[in-house]
Amino acid sequence: MLDFDHLADQRAKTLQQEPEGWRKAVWNSTFQKLTQSMSDGEVEVLISHCPSVGHLEWVAAFLEKNVRESGPAPFSVLTAEAAKSGVSLEEWIRTCFASGLKT
Repeated sequence: MLDFDHLADQRAKTLQQEPEGWRKAVWNSTFQKLTQSMSDGEVEVLISHCPSVGHLEWVAAFLEKNVRESGPAPFSVLTAEAAKSGVSLEEWIRTCFASGLKT
């Protein structure tokens, strides 16, 4: 079982950011619901590919809109979108967030 507080604290420390925003983002009901359909490793990778709380919140909103209960797993949706764009997952998140891509 993942320790979401630890993951949030570690990401904040790595990025030299305040941990409270990261804790709030990982405990957000939308993010929590999505992680139920993800492996622990996928959750860890996703968090590690987000350079800010805003990026993580954007990804959660994107997935909430684009993942249906009977559809593909959330992480599969992200990796497919990145592959379709021909970039890494981290670069896809950065680019979409920076361009203001609507969720």
